Amino acid sequence: YSTALQKTGWRIPKPGNEAHSVTWCSWGYEFDVTPGQILGTVPKLKEMNIRWATLDDRWFNTYGDWEPRPDTFPGDSVKKMAADLHKQGIYAQIWWLPLGAEDGLGKYSSHKYSIAKVVKEHPDWLVLDRDGKHARMIRDLAVLCPALPEVQQYYRQLTEKFIRDWGFDGHKLDNIYSTPVCYNPRHNHKSPEESTYAMGEVFRVIFETTRQLKPE
Repeated sequence: YSTALQKTGWRIPKPGNEAHSVTWCSWGYEFDVTPGQILGTVPKLKEMNIRWATLDDRWFNTYGDWEPRPDTFPGDSVKKMAADLHKQGIYAQIWWLPLGAEDGLGKYSSHKYSIAKVVKEHPDWLVLDRDGKHARMIRDLAVLCPALPEVQQYYRQLTEKFIRDWGFDGHKLDNIYSTPVCYNPRHNHKSPEESTYAMGEVFRVIFETTRQLKPE
């Protein structure tokens, strides 16, 4: 399949030197992990010659906004934690879920959903189903339509925040499957499938923006 895509002109990005390095993940502490727990693991990481640490799920307030939880990561503690990891020779990556956003409906095992600020400010960005309701993606989240240039720009800005402003070196992106088709009339799609086809463009934005800021 890779060979077939390359014959159409698709070029495979060259992996960075750290692409296959071992990474430790904070999921062992589950949803309520704290900076102290992560930094407290550094001596064991050094003992095992592991150079990467991952801040995993639920460090954030809401899916969609991606701001630190005030109870576990108050103030600038996320940024400070990344800097402290760097001081000890550890790279840091951050878990998040592009395109999903809380719209006040449903819940996940970590928390009951509120309404994300991005949904309040840009309800017209959401993917709608045939009935005009908010379409759903993994974790029963509403979906920001990846075919919209302004949504792609939003994820460029989020990537810049994580990598440039907070100092992270990469991302952990999982729970990624597909994007539902979009019937939002405001998006003027030629076909409802445009949202599904454009999903990869958001991840291209994340990848290219990250590589521009930190090539490794």
